[in-house]
Amino acid sequence: MKRPQLEHIVFGYVFMEVRGSNIQALLLDMQQKGVVLHDVFVKGDRGTVGVCLRDFDAFYPACRKHGVKLRFTSRSGMPFFIRKLRRRKAMLVGIALFFVALYGLGNVIWQVDVSGVEDDSRQLVIQAARELGVYPGSWKSKVPEPDVIQSRLLKKLPNLMWVGVQMDGSKVRIEAVPKVPDVQPLNKTPHDVIAGKPGVIRRVFANRGTVMVKPGQVVHPGDVVISGNLAGGTKWVPADGQVFAEVWYNTRITIPLQVNQSALTGNHVERDYLTLGGLNLRFWGWQQPDYQATYERDETSDWKLGGLTLPVQWKQVTLYEVSPAQVKQSEDDAARNALALAAQDVRGQMRGDGEILEQTVLHREVQHGKLYETILTKTDENIGVAASS
Repeated sequence: MKRPQLEHIVFGYVFMEVRGSNIQALLLDMQQKGVVLHDVFVKGDRGTVGVCLRDFDAFYPACRKHGVKLRFTSRSGMPFFIRKLRRRKAMLVGIALFFVALYGLGNVIWQVDVSGVEDDSRQLVIQAARELGVYPGSWKSKVPEPDVIQSRLLKKLPNLMWVGVQMDGSKVRIEAVPKVPDVQPLNKTPHDVIAGKPGVIRRVFANRGTVMVKPGQVVHPGDVVISGNLAGGTKWVPADGQVFAEVWYNTRITIPLQVNQSALTGNHVERDYLTLGGLNLRFWGWQQPDYQATYERDETSDWKLGGLTLPVQWKQVTLYEVSPAQVKQSEDDAARNALALAAQDVRGQMRGDGEILEQTVLHREVQHGKLYETILTKTDENIGVAASS
């Protein structure tokens, strides 16, 4: 019969090898006394037997009575574990300190994440949260409730429309929604629509006012394209509409035909750390590589206890050797890249929506390992702007 495993853990359990000619008599004696043995195996004058530690006081005298010798092969259970801890007081103290530190660190905020806003506004939110006591290293017991933090942040940062605060273990998540910029009111002062760029008129859509140009006409900056003058000058209105014209751009592009880049050689070393808050304790990987340059990649565990993210995590850092490498591209590839860069530059200069109609290389030259090109780009875009009063 095998005792429940829980009883072995609580009271202790020993497994022994027995030798002697009276092993059968020993087993019969134990059965008569009500001592339960388990995992019994006997062959001739040798065998193995297991007994709960609290029954050993009855088992050992019976062995001496029947002349059976025994040898312990394994011990398990709480009594033996406690005995080992008593012999190793430093380990016992270390375990106690670990759980004390774990409890203490679990009540400290280690990370504050802000999302939903741009980098500049994010720094303002982080600074405002710090003033409220929410920052890495602060005690959770001293941090206000999430709804209190939300209302105070909204008062401190009037440019935010909504703030949400969530506390997840040792991490605080702040989600902010900025206010939509005020829509500029329509200019109701009578004015003309003029050309903002030089170009050749392609089409005009006037919502209000008199069209002053026609397709194919060349206009210059400041020329009136839609007039606010109605009824022969007796009535002036704020002109409005779209004026699409063909606009030309000259772009000077320089493309190197040979680029120095970094490439991985395949050599690497790994290091393992136990992270405790902001402290990294290295456990493995003491080799100091003789690399001219390195690329570092970190992988950190996400240990949790229930819904609580533990402040103790395991991090593996891999250092890869990086060597310089020269990457060459053909003149044709460089020319294609030049056209793409010119198009990107022109799109940045367009006002509103526009379309690139054509690109033409006016000049090309290869000199000192670089490709020099002058590119003419033709676009179709709205050049009409409201004239200032």
